[in-house]
Amino acid sequence: MILIKKIISNLDKNVKKEVEFISLKYANISNVYTKLLKIASTLYPINSKLKRLEILKNEATNTIIIIGDKEEADVLRKYVADL
Repeated sequence: MILIKKIISNLDKNVKKEVEFISLKYANISNVYTKLLKIASTLYPINSKLKRLEILKNEATNTIIIIGDKEEADVLRKYVADL
């Protein structure tokens, strides 16, 4: 329920954001999530002027959820494929 509330609160803001779901078939969600957070923080530092991304994980469905700018999310999607 907390995950759903987080997604809705991000979508309610006036910034154009998209939600992208990336299902993992064989990889461990915790390992991929941790690595993806490190990659995202390097590419898109919190104090930068780039649009803010939010990365969530749903362990029950082994899914990464990226909320934010589509172009930035697409970059992260490519990294997930390599992880």
